[in-house]
Amino acid sequence: MTVRQIRDLFVTQRTNDLRQDLADAGIRVPDRRPPLELSIVLNFDDVADGTVIDSQYSGVTLAAIKPGQTAKGHVYARKSWDKNNSTNVMSVQPPDIGLATFDDGTGCIEVCFAKAVKSVAVDALALAWQDLRPVTAKPYLEAYDASGNKLARVMYPASFGDANWGTWLRLQYVASGAPIARVLIGSERLNNSSPVYGLFDQLSFPMTLRP
Repeated sequence: MTVRQIRDLFVTQRTNDLRQDLADAGIRVPDRRPPLELSIVLNFDDVADGTVIDSQYSGVTLAAIKPGQTAKGHVYARKSWDKNNSTNVMSVQPPDIGLATFDDGTGCIEVCFAKAVKSVAVDALALAWQDLRPVTAKPYLEAYDASGNKLARVMYPASFGDANWGTWLRLQYVASGAPIARVLIGSERLNNSSPVYGLFDQLSFPMTLRP
């Protein structure tokens, strides 16, 4: 399909099959909100399942923070089982583990920026493994400044039982003061909650424009 044909899909009044037309053209259209404006978006689809992506991308360094361990682990690009996102996500789970989902009992992902940024976002999906306890744990994004001060913790916006629970939702923080030097991305492990595991994709942060 040519560029003009793709453009014509957006200007034609025949929009009922737009998603299918774009899919047929090889264009991925996730069932999520678009990424941040003028941002770098890492979707982890440029590498094979199981690839270590700690230093794969310019501008960021990724690491796994493991409970009870001082040494940092690897972050991997992993295939997602979610039917709406069958491509890669980022995960602390190595390729010998069947699922890419994780919570703080396994670890969380640390993202360190080469240059502090004013905003950061990630798409998250929550999966509850119900036991006899209520479901109150959620995926989160936690932002820190260069001095290690916590700026904010942004929680998965849906609660268990809501219609949009278990769908891809955006966690986004925009700094109003000190810029963001690092973030932690994970899913809470709470003693009074059934386990909630997270999938994380489309890490977004502002593009640095050179003069």
